[in-house]
Amino acid sequence: MSGEYTPPSSREAEMAVLGGALLVNDVLDEIEFLQPGHFYGSGNEDIFAAMRSMHAASTPIDFVTLAEELERRKKLGDVGGPAYINECLETVPNAAHTSHYARQVFDRWQRRQIGYAAMVSLRESRDLNEEPRVIATRCEERLHGILETNASRSGQSVDQIMLSLWDHMESGGIVGQPTGYEAFDDKVSLKPGNFIILAARPSQGKSALAANISVNFAKRGVPVQIVSLEMERLEYAERLLASEANVAINILRSIGEATDSQRSSLVTASGVLSSLPLFVNDPSDATVSDICSLARLAKRQRDIGLLIIDYLQLISPDDRRMPREQQVATISRSLKQLAKSLQIPVLCLAQLNREVEKRKIKRPQLADLRESGSLEQDTDQVWFVWRPNFYVQTGEGADQIEGEVIEGANNPRHAEVIVAKNRGGRVGISALDWDDATTTFRDRSVYAGNNF
Repeated sequence: MSGEYTPPSSREAEMAVLGGALLVNDVLDEIEFLQPGHFYGSGNEDIFAAMRSMHAASTPIDFVTLAEELERRKKLGDVGGPAYINECLETVPNAAHTSHYARQVFDRWQRRQIGYAAMVSLRESRDLNEEPRVIATRCEERLHGILETNASRSGQSVDQIMLSLWDHMESGGIVGQPTGYEAFDDKVSLKPGNFIILAARPSQGKSALAANISVNFAKRGVPVQIVSLEMERLEYAERLLASEANVAINILRSIGEATDSQRSSLVTASGVLSSLPLFVNDPSDATVSDICSLARLAKRQRDIGLLIIDYLQLISPDDRRMPREQQVATISRSLKQLAKSLQIPVLCLAQLNREVEKRKIKRPQLADLRESGSLEQDTDQVWFVWRPNFYVQTGEGADQIEGEVIEGANNPRHAEVIVAKNRGGRVGISALDWDDATTTFRDRSVYAGNNF
């Protein structure tokens, strides 16, 4: 490959846009996606910037008024004077096709940005002090940002929105995907663009609940991407298998002692899980940028409908020099933007701070979210998992309110999912059954005992 790189551009299309807007000012409303910086010629950029400013101020734009505005900005000579403005007017083939020419200008701008991004990445690749993973992540982010730039940012009229709303309502309403738990789904659903925190103290079952929900999604044909920062993929698969087969995990770890019935259940469950669109990554030392890159790739390749991250405090900061509170705020904001960008729910697990253990009443509260208030601010929903009997088993004693033992404190199966925040929905407590041997949550109405 030889020769100097020539950035893609179209002088004719740029002039046609300017000439079309001069002839029909209102076309500027149709091409509002086009920005001055999208023009390759600096003179064209200056002319278009002046035209946009005049149109925003409801100033009529014609040969005379545009020349006056450019003169006022001391740009008339730089753009080629009145002669160039006249050339744009004479060049435009058809003012009715201005939107088409605008899309050509935008297309060339995107191509230039891709080329520039590639050159920057090429330069960074020569720096041996930079990790290849970091360089690749930056490159992917640059390209994603270019492709994410929307070529049509115009809003919709309320009339159009209402028609869409009625279509949604008549087809069942604007709802997300259910979790698969009846006791829980009357309060929540996982909607596209939602960022959801599932939090608990250690050993309460937050990973198990997320895994159970992932299987429920996948059984409905919704591809799920799991990013497991705590467990290796084999350990995660072990939990999935034990839960699906309803066989205790300790049996899987001593398979030679399994009964014929248990083996049969495990084989059947393995076949079921193998057929599901479930994907597990267990990266080490992953940053939020790494996770976002992984998710965008999974969305493109597999059209995932749910992203699960286990768990937030194990996400490495992109900038380790930041105070921890700012690191968590950056992670939280990035995951919310990711959910909105990919239009999928992002379910991120998190640990609660130790203040829970110091209280007499240990039921989690929003204030227990660790390290950053941004978690509460950025999330659409916050769920807590709580098993009061855990504190009895660990010698902490049963929680009491005014001398009365809390429901389920003496029942090892009793578990609660507390919806503490639900933007646009209900909050409250839902009771589930917890099977410690298989790390499985079940609706109480369908609890069928254990196969161990």
